[in-house]
Amino acid sequence: MPTDLIGNLGLGGVSPTPIAGSGGCIWGSATFGVGVMLVQDTSFVDDPATNPDVTALEMLSFEDYTTYMFVLYEDTYTTQTMTVDGAVVLNVTVVGTNSMESERQSLVDTFYTFAPYLPPPR
Repeated sequence: MPTDLIGNLGLGGVSPTPIAGSGGCIWGSATFGVGVMLVQDTSFVDDPATNPDVTALEMLSFEDYTTYMFVLYEDTYTTQTMTVDGAVVLNVTVVGTNSMESERQSLVDTFYTFAPYLPPPR
């Protein structure tokens, strides 16, 4: 992830932790964490609209990208953006919050900070 993006997310000086078996990483501070994963040549959740593990499905708008935002397994807000390289998946954790709305807004803010760095849309 580019250094300026890490700074824009408030995670300057934080080293990434690889996500085992996924090709992704997690960056985290004492109060905020973001996970980024690229699922090459496919989607992470094939069809969020029909997946029984998905709730609170929304679409986020950014240029010509198709981005789904949803709650996965009733506890994790996730975005899935389709790019020419596959699905880019973002997850956000905010320490000390128990509000799903707070988690949702943190993910929306993170997505729009991250979006200019995405590979081209599919």
